[in-house]
Parts: sequence; C-alpha cells; structure tokens
Amino acid sequence: MRKSELRKMIREEIHRTLIQEGTWKVPESIKDVQDLAKLLKKKQTGFKDGDTWAQDSRIKLLHIGDDLLWDDIGAVIDTGGVNADITPVIKSFIKKEMPWLEKLLKSQGVKF
Repeated sequence: MRKSELRKMIREEIHRTLIQEGTWKVPESIKDVQDLAKLLKKKQTGFKDGDTWAQDSRIKLLHIGDDLLWDDIGAVIDTGGVNADITPVIKSFIKKEMPWLEKLLKSQGVKF
C-alpha cells in the first residue's frame, strides 16, 4: 500500500469512526500506524507492575488511549509480572474495537 493511500485511509477512518466514550487517542498519521506496527510485530515484555508500566516509552508508541485497553494491559502486567506479553491483549482490543486499524496494521505486516 502506498503512503498516499494509507494516509487517505487513516483520514477517512478517523473521520468516519466515532470515538467512543473512554477513548482519548487513536493513531492519526502514517507514523503513528508504523510505530504501532513495529511494536506489535514482536513480544512486548519487561514491564514493571503497578502504575509504572504506563510510563514505559513503548506505551507511547501505542498511539491508542482507551480506558478498556489500559485496564486490560494493567491486568495482564499485574497477573503475569515482568514476563507478561501485552501484545495479544492489544491485538485483541484492536480486532474487536478498531477493525479499521487492524486493516491498516495488516497492510504494514502485522499478523492477527
């Protein structure tokens, strides 16, 4: 997919998709989608438990701010500790809540 097509798709989907209550951020640019794709292509472990995981630099690459997702990430880390992989919970959330983003990420080589 060419950058111009990807850019157009992102813009259209953001404008078409209503952001639900509890969502405060969605990927808004090609770079945001590419950052997220890079993050989701490998396991993401090594997060500290408690609220400190939200300060990890990798979390900033999510470009998704959503109460449900963040609660799920926190629960995975609290349960699994430093070895917990948050990638499956992020992919599951995207698949269920943001199918437009799943399509974009697949175009970037992310497997769901």
